[in-house]
Amino acid sequence: MRPPACRPGQQGLKDIVGTCAKDPFDPEQELLPRLLPEDRAAFQAAVARAFGNPDAGEHDLEYRILRDDGEVRWLRDTGCVIFDVSDDGERRPVRAIGSVIDLTPQRFAEAVTRNHQRQIQQALPRSEAISRQMTEGLVIFDASGSLVDMNPAALAMHGFESVDALRRHLHDLGEIFDLSALDGRPLDTHQWPIARALRGEHFIDFEVRVRNRHTGRSWIGSYGGTPVRSPDGALDVAIVTLRDVTAQREAEAALVRAKARIEIALTATEVGLWHWDLRRDRLLADANLLRLFGLGGEERELPLEPFLACMHPDDRERVKQGIEVAVSRAEAFQAEYRVVHPDGQVRWVLARGRAEHDDQGVPATFPGVAVDVTERSRAQEQLREADRRKDEFLATLAHELRNPLAPLRTGVDLLMKLRDDPVATGRALAMMDRQLTHLVRLVEDLLDVSRVSRGKIVLHKEHLDVGQIIESALEMSEIGIGIAIARDDRRLSLHLPPEPLPIEGDRVRLVQVMANLLNNAVKFSEDDGRIWVLAERQGEQVQISVCDEGVGIPPEQLPEVFEMFSQAQAGRGSGLGIGLTLVRRLVEMHGVSVSARSDGPGRGATFSLILPLSQRAPVAEKAPVRERPDSVADLRILIVDDNKDIADALDMLLQTLGAKTAVVYSGADALEAIPRFRPDLILADIGMPVMDGYELARQVRAQYPPGQLTLVAVTGWCADEDRRRVQEAGFDHHLVKPVGIATLKAVLSSVASPAAIADPADSYR
Repeated sequence: MRPPACRPGQQGLKDIVGTCAKDPFDPEQELLPRLLPEDRAAFQAAVARAFGNPDAGEHDLEYRILRDDGEVRWLRDTGCVIFDVSDDGERRPVRAIGSVIDLTPQRFAEAVTRNHQRQIQQALPRSEAISRQMTEGLVIFDASGSLVDMNPAALAMHGFESVDALRRHLHDLGEIFDLSALDGRPLDTHQWPIARALRGEHFIDFEVRVRNRHTGRSWIGSYGGTPVRSPDGALDVAIVTLRDVTAQREAEAALVRAKARIEIALTATEVGLWHWDLRRDRLLADANLLRLFGLGGEERELPLEPFLACMHPDDRERVKQGIEVAVSRAEAFQAEYRVVHPDGQVRWVLARGRAEHDDQGVPATFPGVAVDVTERSRAQEQLREADRRKDEFLATLAHELRNPLAPLRTGVDLLMKLRDDPVATGRALAMMDRQLTHLVRLVEDLLDVSRVSRGKIVLHKEHLDVGQIIESALEMSEIGIGIAIARDDRRLSLHLPPEPLPIEGDRVRLVQVMANLLNNAVKFSEDDGRIWVLAERQGEQVQISVCDEGVGIPPEQLPEVFEMFSQAQAGRGSGLGIGLTLVRRLVEMHGVSVSARSDGPGRGATFSLILPLSQRAPVAEKAPVRERPDSVADLRILIVDDNKDIADALDMLLQTLGAKTAVVYSGADALEAIPRFRPDLILADIGMPVMDGYELARQVRAQYPPGQLTLVAVTGWCADEDRRRVQEAGFDHHLVKPVGIATLKAVLSSVASPAAIADPADSYR
């Protein structure tokens, strides 16, 4: 059988044979003609055995060649033939791999020995010429262990130019060279490669690390040893050959490290690898890829079809077309698709690869990687959903803000035209007050959601009664504002047990929770729709429920009703979709939860929360401070605000209460006005340019202590940090815009009559 051509680039073999032929190297044309006739038959028989018998295993033979320059070289040929199974089941050779080593120096040395010392001396010039041409190092020691000669290659490896400095006994060379095993273990001189050859050992590929003690250079040498004996069997010389394999071993070590890092990365990221043989349609898949497709098992070869079958039907054709384009054009392939496992689980996969063509342009292989991107896809979908909700929220916010602003604008126009009609102006003012209350509530809900999300709300817990919480919530809810608060009202049904239900919590926040639930019930009910509020004891707990017979909630939307900006149905004045989110977060801050239940569209909804009962009786609410409107007329009030409309409007309101007022529009003007006007109280904005309210308060307090002058901050900033800064600056009170007349009168009364203690809350009522 004819030996196959060698791969292109095997220049070493050409150099050994001495041919100048271009790639590829053809053994039949370049090697066989150069075989010595007496070696040719054995060589051909060995080739026939190797290619004709799949079970022949490795081959190892030696033969001689006659180079074109007349040199005869001994070659050692080792290797094996790779067989593959064809479609008809027959095993056929596909390639041969192996190595050829030039044994000429060793064989030459042996021949010299056989021809005795005289013949060796005669052959030395020729041997020296050969050794000088060798790329491998050659070192010769005599039988006593003294260095005889080193060829130029060996001298260069050891870091010397001349052998004269090294002509000494083996044991003395330890002063120059330091040899160690690859594991770092030091080697004594009797363990050196030449020592083994002097003991009569034959060996090849004995690797040690060599370091020149003088220069510090270190390298890895691969040694072969041959003892040369005279005809009478006595040791004549010992020869070692060596190669510097440092770069090769370092490259191999780097490859191992890189492979280990890749394996660690692949294991950590669960990246699947494949290598698809396009000619055979066999895809070698690693364990990660098989698990990704739900095919399980260890690394193995499969056709492409099982992988396509695992893809979602809606994605399969798209992926196939992408593969076909990448294969035909040798382009990069990338696709994101779904994989359906046997248990019904759907995973998203991102695959990348590139088809490779052979020298003739025929598609040959298609390597690539695949990674599970399910979580990323879900996150992207959630981001898209959040973005959609955000857009809906902004549109709703604009709508909801315009709703109260429109009647406020109309009310202003009516007041200007109907000044002399008390009934009409009264109705307009009542309408404007309702819309202003609604507008402020929208802003408060937004601020509260922001505070809760940032952990800025601190609960002030006390012992409360459930009945009081519900009554307060009714008063501030839309149903309480829109109808008379009476237990026998036809629209509202209130069911409370006769005995108190003591709980522990934050009064303001629990009232806010109940008011939001009531407003939600009103929002999604018709004008004549009934609403129930129930509180009942259940052992050591109390369940509070708000029920309506409104539009209801579809079952699939029940889990989302407490999500930000979520609205199951569009109700009357559907709001921003944050009320229930605020309810859930405030309830969770109390360590409990709220639930929603509905039998479907058109069948109403029920929202319930369960609170633990307290063992202590609730603290009675403080009686409201009696207002003292007559005393307000004695107050001198300085108004400071850079917004002229706000300052002038507040000035008119205070004048209707009988107070003596002065208005300035900056902090600097306020400092000039104080000595002239001598106010009892200053109402100051915070966010003013140049000198803000904080700085104004600090400068006022430097001259006027709290007993002489009362400072009240009137601002839109209401976070806990803002309250702290207001207090540190020296203010006595903190009011949040817009300030209702009841709150304002309470503050004025407390200043005019110090004996009356007022606790003005941040309120718009």
